[in-house]
Amino acid sequence: MQNKYNFAANLIKHDSKNVLDVGCRKKEIKDCLSKNVRYQGLDFMEGDEVIACNLENGIPLENKSFDLIFALDILEHVENVHFLFEEMLRVAKKEVIIALPNEYHWSRRLKFLLGKDLLYHHIFFKEKTIDRHRWITSYYSSCDFVKFNAKNYKVEVFNWIYVYQKFRFFYKIDKFFSKFWPNLFVCATFFRIDLTDRQKLK
Repeated sequence: MQNKYNFAANLIKHDSKNVLDVGCRKKEIKDCLSKNVRYQGLDFMEGDEVIACNLENGIPLENKSFDLIFALDILEHVENVHFLFEEMLRVAKKEVIIALPNEYHWSRRLKFLLGKDLLYHHIFFKEKTIDRHRWITSYYSSCDFVKFNAKNYKVEVFNWIYVYQKFRFFYKIDKFFSKFWPNLFVCATFFRIDLTDRQKLK
């Protein structure tokens, strides 16, 4: 059982000298990478190893300037998501690894059924905020989006099952039933887009 960041790091296929973390937040993925890799983050606020930018306006970097791009739980926060997706394919040289949450997971449906608020990013805030979800992503809609917008490249799909801290048996239940009903039991969907073969797939 792995947390989301270790899971993402283990999906790396190609040797990478530099990595771009789009929407890096607290740079959690950095601790899972080799110390020999040059890390660069992008987010709203500038910081150590972090370039400040508004992702709605794209990525202010040159073509193929990073071997690997991570975009973990960030696309659903962006209104201009199709443009940002194109930007990641432009800036990446070897591969792009994406994670999207499955808002249709049974635990989130149960919260909604019981009249409880969904995740923080879905609340109807009384004050203005920039950090919220613009899209409600499911397992199937995420797969359709990534495969369609990266149709010129090889796309691999990986299912991440939530690691329950108190009730570990739920992990086994989710892992088993996710094979049959991924929209109910997969917590997040990961994608690896291989850019090394740029021939259009039939």
